[in-house]
Amino acid sequence: MKIEFKEVSFEYRSSLLPTHQALEQISFQIGPGEIVAIVGPSGSGKTTLLQHLNGLLSPTSGQILIDDQDLHTQPKLIQQIRRRIGVAFQFPEIQLFEETVFEDVAFGPKNLGEDEAKVEQSVRSALKLVRLNYNQYEDRSPFHLSGGEQRRVALAGILAMNPDVLVLDEPTVGLDRASSDCVMQVIQTFRASGKTVIFVSHNMDLVATLADRILVLENGKITFDGSRPDLFSNNKILVRAALTHPQVVSWMQSLAEKGLPVRTDVYSIPDAKAEMDRVLRSDL
Repeated sequence: MKIEFKEVSFEYRSSLLPTHQALEQISFQIGPGEIVAIVGPSGSGKTTLLQHLNGLLSPTSGQILIDDQDLHTQPKLIQQIRRRIGVAFQFPEIQLFEETVFEDVAFGPKNLGEDEAKVEQSVRSALKLVRLNYNQYEDRSPFHLSGGEQRRVALAGILAMNPDVLVLDEPTVGLDRASSDCVMQVIQTFRASGKTVIFVSHNMDLVATLADRILVLENGKITFDGSRPDLFSNNKILVRAALTHPQVVSWMQSLAEKGLPVRTDVYSIPDAKAEMDRVLRSDL
């Protein structure tokens, strides 16, 4: 699926409050198989942008094209797109409502008209992706699960609909390490199937580990659109957008400043370990 924003602007309007310009002249394209992170200060417009991706909000001006079709000129298209773009906003577990895990995850596939056997297959596959054993969880109440398990059930409900694009707002916030690792694995597996992931996060370690491409939003405008090396080597942008270096990058930079010949364009702990092994072997 190809997604394109063409000079999209959005204003929040109210008779009680002043008009607020949340997005201004936003333009970008996202193609199949990308993992794109959207970062920026609080209030920069990140969640507002996400809400435009499946038609929850309509732009004040500009166009949103999905596979070259204007999302807001064809009402029927919006319903189709919502089936193809799965969105999990921050704390999606608050949307859980069915009596059992099975019924909650099955809700979407049933609404798509899948028969009973296909629904069960979809639920089994989705729960497996989020590392929840079908036989152990299918009859349990989602409200009696831990917070991390609830988040995974909510994510399974989206995955069960087999979307082409997965959109996540702060996907690991409030999660323990095991659940965070699970979400990261889901994102990587989803992309490995040739599909697209778009996520918002303040967790720069998560961004550095997963994102192929990063968009920086400031005051409703895109001020950067590029790769991890280009962003994390640009201190001016990081400071202006109130962003920090990932811990791994900061650690590697501190080692380089102390004279160790390590690369500083390393973004994950496994890659950092491999780089340290390389340097140690070269000293033998």
